[in-house]
Amino acid sequence: MLQEGIDEYIASLSMNEQGHGGSNPNTIVAYRNDLNQACAYLQRLHIENWQQVTREDIAHYLLEMREAQAYRPATIARKLASLKTFFRYLRSIGVLAVDPIENLGVPRVQKDLPQVLTQEQIACLFRQVAVDTPVGIRDLAMLQMLYATGMRVRGAAGKTSVSCPSRRWRWRRRSAISRQRGSAWCCAIRASRRSLSTIMESG
Repeated sequence: MLQEGIDEYIASLSMNEQGHGGSNPNTIVAYRNDLNQACAYLQRLHIENWQQVTREDIAHYLLEMREAQAYRPATIARKLASLKTFFRYLRSIGVLAVDPIENLGVPRVQKDLPQVLTQEQIACLFRQVAVDTPVGIRDLAMLQMLYATGMRVRGAAGKTSVSCPSRRWRWRRRSAISRQRGSAWCCAIRASRRSLSTIMESG
């Protein structure tokens, strides 16, 4: 009964995905793996169906993953999220009258601070760009814009044209400088402006 419930759930996800209204294939595979692992654990406890599963069973399962298998908190949180979604499904179709893990807490996931480049490393990166071609000037301008504004690479890569009337540029430049006055941002903004001007002058 345990495995049958998982198979029916995965089948429902697959049908929704085919109708373009559900999870993508990679998510479905992850759900299946997470639930099959939980199913194997519950079978070792001689649990035969999902109605017999208690909050304590799942809590002990999480504890085993953390202490016996040394899983990272992020992995445990993901597996618990898969179980929570599955139990909500079982309740929605009437298999369960009560969701035993509805309020079961997710392990706290520690988020590491991102690593950043120093100003010297940024300057070295800029020097690697060959600026003797229009493509090189464009690349340098994009790098300088990314550094000065914090824009994501995806956002910059999606730009197919450049539009910066002088008045609007001055306003943006003042806005950026006011947020970080006296920093390297000012230099990067000026450099990006010069690169963009060179592109526009070259046609």
